[in-house]
Amino acid sequence: MVLEHLGYIVLNPAWLPLGMEYEDYIAIDDAMLLQSDIICLLPGWAKSAGARREKKIAERNGIRVMFYKNIRCWERPFTTANHQARETRNETHDFRWD
Repeated sequence: MVLEHLGYIVLNPAWLPLGMEYEDYIAIDDAMLLQSDIICLLPGWAKSAGARREKKIAERNGIRVMFYKNIRCWERPFTTANHQARETRNETHDFRWD
């Protein structure tokens, strides 16, 4: 809910329906990930093989990685337009990108 409140559109593979084959989940997860501008890693992500895999894919494809623990609810949302405008003005991001 925090990310939606900040204006993000959240795609979460955990929300996929039960009953599909593992390979189907991976294919959908990859498609969602590759359409993303940014991924947000949740607390405990390093213990999840799937989250570690998503982080590697994001890094290989130039998709920004942020960590949920670094989000502050009062900050304005990240949008591609905001990001591009800030980069043009050489401003820093609201979030710490690790």
